[in-house]
Amino acid sequence: MSGFQWRELTLDHNEQQTYYDSTENFTGQMLQSSHVPWNNTYPETFIGPNGYTFNWSSLTVDQKKSLYNSGISNYRYRENIFDGYVSLHYIWKHTAFIAGVRADATNYAGWAPQINGTTQTVSPGFTKQGGSYINPLPSFDVVHHFPHEVTVHTSYSQSIGRPAPGQIAMAASESCGDDDSGGTDCTISKGNTHLRPRRSQNFDISVDKWFNRGNGMVSLAFFSKWIKDDIVTSRSLYTDNTGTLYQVTMPVNAQSAGVKGIEFNVMNRNLHAFGQIIDLQANVTWLKGHESYSNGTSVVNYNAMIYQPSFIANGMMTWHIPQIKGALRTTVNYSGKYFTSFGATPGASDGFGNFLTFNLGFWHQVYPGITLKYEVMNLANWQPRYVTGNHLQYVDEMDNYGRAVYFHVVFN
Repeated sequence: MSGFQWRELTLDHNEQQTYYDSTENFTGQMLQSSHVPWNNTYPETFIGPNGYTFNWSSLTVDQKKSLYNSGISNYRYRENIFDGYVSLHYIWKHTAFIAGVRADATNYAGWAPQINGTTQTVSPGFTKQGGSYINPLPSFDVVHHFPHEVTVHTSYSQSIGRPAPGQIAMAASESCGDDDSGGTDCTISKGNTHLRPRRSQNFDISVDKWFNRGNGMVSLAFFSKWIKDDIVTSRSLYTDNTGTLYQVTMPVNAQSAGVKGIEFNVMNRNLHAFGQIIDLQANVTWLKGHESYSNGTSVVNYNAMIYQPSFIANGMMTWHIPQIKGALRTTVNYSGKYFTSFGATPGASDGFGNFLTFNLGFWHQVYPGITLKYEVMNLANWQPRYVTGNHLQYVDEMDNYGRAVYFHVVFN
């Protein structure tokens, strides 16, 4: 087998922001608390009820700040990807060998605004940064079928992950307000024109056992990835002279990274028990990772990759009810805490706390082609927590989403 593909991505990001002048003193409108958030200087404050009656339409536009923040947010990006591959398949009675190689070639260019931070101005036109690379990506798979419906699958491959366009070409942009998760008041995001693509070597081996006439399966798998130039988000914190806590984030390449793990799966569909038809499915995954990256002055080591929890578990049970052409389904999902960015300074790392969801759904057909479906989400009433610290040991924010009920009318 062989093939070839060409793809081009062109992106033009043009953002308009408006800022307003205000000489209003809001001190008297604020509700002061005695709580000082971790890594902050001043106590938490909230707008009082009288603050929402202010005549916002009376404010005048700050033209200079509006032009500056609009200008630094604009960028352009173009990327061309050329892929050619060839694979050889050799099959015996019980064993299949698949060997292949893919040549991945990319050229890209990013245009970022010309910024003068001292005068808070943006010059007309863009500065161009570009690059190109080509990578041979080999792979090798072996599948062997043993007696009693047991299959062993082993594979080795190399893969590449490209930076997102905004990670390369985006200039600095600032956002403030309630959209920022993790206990900070404002976020400054930057791109990085020197980002390299992440390259990974992957090894996987799994053993699958089928039963119940092909409706059931038990699987145990081991996987390991060795990653070069992983792309992570670096995060630093600072407080300005007004007491506003800022986080500054930008993508950087890690020094080294890797992850390995074991995954167990069990599935059994069309299971007849007590005169009922039930589908069962569950999986549990344990992961162990590491990540090392430079913060500019030293190398920081973490015992996990970004977005990598150490434990994941999922389960689902469906009770089919043919009499009403419907079913009752319950799902449970659990994820351990994980990093979303690594701190450029000690304690500046942040992430997402461990989280469990327990959902219930029920549906039935009321007329041919019309089905009613009811769902109750987050029955366990777990709340998302944003955490920080080198070991994600501090809670910065907890959101109260509560439970949710949905009703659907489905037309087939």
